[in-house]
Amino acid sequence: MRNLLIGFAILVAGCTSYALVESGPQKVKAITIEPPQAWNKVPSMFSPGGVPTWTADGISLNSIAFFSQIKDGEPLISGQKKEGYAVFRADMLPTELVEIVESTVAKLYGATISSKGDLRPLTFGGSPGFEYDFEFLGKDELPRRAYVAGTVKNSQLHMVFYQAARMHYYNRHLAGIAQMVKGASID
Repeated sequence: MRNLLIGFAILVAGCTSYALVESGPQKVKAITIEPPQAWNKVPSMFSPGGVPTWTADGISLNSIAFFSQIKDGEPLISGQKKEGYAVFRADMLPTELVEIVESTVAKLYGATISSKGDLRPLTFGGSPGFEYDFEFLGKDELPRRAYVAGTVKNSQLHMVFYQAARMHYYNRHLAGIAQMVKGASID
């Protein structure tokens, strides 16, 4: 019985461990990107909203979340606690996409949006898209900055969401994130 419990503990620990994401082409759902440095894949049970997420320095300091293949009528996150989240519509304007992102961040992180940046056009995955940045304060009261890049392709939303502690960590990885976004492709 003791060996069974030890085996189960090892199995559970192995299922919840972080995995190295090396530099080079990586596919996350329909988005293919090439990180210029190694990141760590966050186990889905620890990623906000169960969205595929990577971190470089720990999820409380920074993360990249990949929202991909979000269909018309779906919220940005899936899972059992998606009530009250705004839903994506394929005909949304970029300003409306910004609103749905901010609304989702506010609900998911228990956050207050403290500062909004400019919405800018961007080619993302070969399609017309947008980029945007903003600041928020979550339950942990750590000021964070976020960068969002996305597009609607074939009536589905594809988006990269990078967030990090505003001081030190945000700028530390922003150039690499921008490089990944510029070279992204979408199936």
